[in-house]
Amino acid sequence: MGLQSMEKKSTETLKEDAQGWIEMAAQVLPPLTEKEMVATFLTTLPSPFYDRMVGNLSTHFAALVMIGEKRRLSKV
Repeated sequence: MGLQSMEKKSTETLKEDAQGWIEMAAQVLPPLTEKEMVATFLTTLPSPFYDRMVGNLSTHFAALVMIGEKRRLSKV
């Protein structure tokens, strides 16, 4: 399974999904740049995560996950 084919499971939080994704991304050679990580991770997200976060392409990966978690929590 490749990074772009990974999908967030409905039973996991964005943070859990990101953790699994980052573990797989760490195995990529040559290593991805921060911007490549953010752009690639965004493509794996389902709506509404992708729709809300696509404007954050220049954000660092960890910040992107925090933004997604805050938005998820604010909708609960």
